[in-house]
Amino acid sequence: MSRIYQWPEHLLNQGKAENTVKTYLVNLSQFLAYFRDTPPSSSRVPKTAVFSVLRAISECISNLGPGVVIRQISIKNKKLSRAISKDQLHLCKVLARRRIPELLDQLSEDPNPEDRRRFFGHLSVYLASLYGHRTGVLKNMTVAEVDEAQREAKDGREG
Repeated sequence: MSRIYQWPEHLLNQGKAENTVKTYLVNLSQFLAYFRDTPPSSSRVPKTAVFSVLRAISECISNLGPGVVIRQISIKNKKLSRAISKDQLHLCKVLARRRIPELLDQLSEDPNPEDRRRFFGHLSVYLASLYGHRTGVLKNMTVAEVDEAQREAKDGREG
């Protein structure tokens, strides 16, 4: 039994995250519960042994709880620190809205690839600032998806 209690620490020492270790333990616990409820006919593992291992695994999961929560909070804080503030998002939208007509005018006079890239970049950023999509989502839209969005918008639905 002592090796069961040592396993989470061993995984953590190997560089596994607390969430990963907890996932391993929960998966193992689910398998053992299944094994307990539907043992194979050829199994010679006593039910008491399965119960003991399940109890030990449950204790290991409980002991990991605070570490998992702390890690989740830490990851959320890191993600929030990289988030774009409302003020920056508003400024981006205003600047893109101002720059897009200028780029369209330039493109009508001289349709060069550099200005075309700038236009699509500003348009993508503007749309992303309005709807919250990553620019990659907008760039990877197919013509059929754009046509479908236009049809839905014409039908009175949000598109």
